Amino acid sequence: MNKNILLISNDYFFQDNIINYLNLYGWKVVIAQTGEEGFKKAIQEKPNVILCDSLLADLDSHQVLEEIRSNIETQAIPFILLADSNQNSYDYYRFIMELWADDYLVKPVSNEIIFKSIESRIKRKFYLEKNLKREIDKTKKQLKLKNEKEKIQEEVWDNLLINVRNQLNKIKLAIKLLNSSTFESKKQIYAMILQEECATLNELVNNANELRVLLTPDHLDLLQYYSKK
Repeated sequence: MNKNILLISNDYFFQDNIINYLNLYGWKVVIAQTGEEGFKKAIQEKPNVILCDSLLADLDSHQVLEEIRSNIETQAIPFILLADSNQNSYDYYRFIMELWADDYLVKPVSNEIIFKSIESRIKRKFYLEKNLKREIDKTKKQLKLKNEKEKIQEEVWDNLLINVRNQLNKIKLAIKLLNSSTFESKKQIYAMILQEECATLNELVNNANELRVLLTPDHLDLLQYYSKK
C-alpha cells in the first residue's frame, strides 16, 4: 500500500514539523497551500488520508470538506480536521463531524496524536473496504445462483412442453388410425391407446399447476430433479 498523506495547510512551521515526523514512519506527505489546490491534489494523488488545517487563505475548512465529500473520486478518503484553538467549541465540532469529517484535532496537537489518528483512520477504512468487498462477492454469488436456478426452471418448463407435444402427437396418430381402420378389433386397440394418452396428458396438465407453485428458483433440488426427467 502506498503511504501517502495530503496536508492542506499554509502553516510552514507545522508543515516542516509533521513532514519530518511522518517521514520517519515511511509516510510521504504532499503539501497543498490552499483549499482549492488541496482539492485538486486530492483527485490527482488519491491520498490515504487528508489532513486539513482550519485556517486557509482561500476557503474555509468546511468548504474543502464539502468539496471532498461531494466528489466520487475523493469522497471515501479519510479527512482529519486540524482546528485552531479559538475554534474549539462543541458547536463547531458537531458542524464539522456532520459534514462527515473522520476526526477533529485541536492545535496545538502532538505529532504522536496526529500519527495515531492517521493509523486509526487507515485501519477503519481497510476494514470497511474489506467488508464491502465481502458483501459484493456475496451478492455476485447470489446473483449467479439465482441465474442458474432460473435457467433450470426454464429447462423444466421446456421439457414439460415437449412432453405435452409428444402426447398430443400420439393422440392425433391414434385418432387418425381409429378413423381409417375398418376392423372393430383394431378400433378397440386404438381407442384404448387414445384413452391412455388422454389420461397421461391430463396428468401432465394437472401436475403443471402443482409444479408452477413448487418449481421456483428457491427449490433448486426439485428443479434439478425435474430438469433431468
